[in-house]
Amino acid sequence: MKNYILKIIIFTLLSFIIIKGIGFFDNIDKRTHNNHNIYKLNEIENTKTLDILFIGNSYCYSGINNMLFDSLGLETYNMSISTAGPIFYSIIYNNAIIVIENAPKRIFVLISPITFSEKSDNFITYPVHRYLFEPIKNEELVINYNLYDKYIELSFNSFTKAVSNIFNFGEKHRESSYKGFVPSDKVTNTESENKKKYIYRSFKKEQITKQRIERFTEFIRSIDNKDNEITIFQLPSERISRFFNNEYISAYDSIINQLSTEYKFINIDTVLDNSFYRNIDHLNSKGANIVTRNLIKHLE
Repeated sequence: MKNYILKIIIFTLLSFIIIKGIGFFDNIDKRTHNNHNIYKLNEIENTKTLDILFIGNSYCYSGINNMLFDSLGLETYNMSISTAGPIFYSIIYNNAIIVIENAPKRIFVLISPITFSEKSDNFITYPVHRYLFEPIKNEELVINYNLYDKYIELSFNSFTKAVSNIFNFGEKHRESSYKGFVPSDKVTNTESENKKKYIYRSFKKEQITKQRIERFTEFIRSIDNKDNEITIFQLPSERISRFFNNEYISAYDSIINQLSTEYKFINIDTVLDNSFYRNIDHLNSKGANIVTRNLIKHLE
């Protein structure tokens, strides 16, 4: 019986070592990855000087058209990642700032109801920590951000991604992106939205935790210094807000009220119909052009 247990222990340890060893190759496709959430992390190294750095989630990369700033002679980059919350914000900001020779004069940080949701900072689906200029190990991530319950899944995902990389390494077709902005000419409709509403149902049960508020405010304060100007901004959010309960939205509004007393706050609350959205809650390029022009007016 003892020998049997010993064999199980040895087998388990060897399996773990193999999985971890192969898992280190999960990011060898960082230069050829076709998902914009990944390759924009490294693409920013081509930007040496920035006037404005945008930090946000998918609402930012679908809603802020960087091309419109070019005509004003402003260098911008849309460092926004799907599901980004306060942890992603900190990681992607630090990743960007180490390669930009001249620090951005202005930093625009997007805030939205999703920022404080349990669904934000989804490292399982978007393992951005492994694709940084200085990748963060899964072990370091779970320790730093108290994500111990995610460790096994993160390790297994690294292993499966590494195996995929080893057998499928090579150039892939990339999603379209311009300085981080992801354009789309798609137009949503009621039928397609009804099919996707089930994804948002769990939001009704959520509450904003003190930890997530603290993480967000800590991030803002960590990037605030005498050499830059911090602006917190909100894009049209009525479409996503309806999926949260009243208590959640009330707490969210209180956060904005507090932050607006300390930092410059811009609320782009333009009401747009379906023709300006690519899906249930993300703007298409037509909508992005409108809200970006409205944002630019606040710069004048």
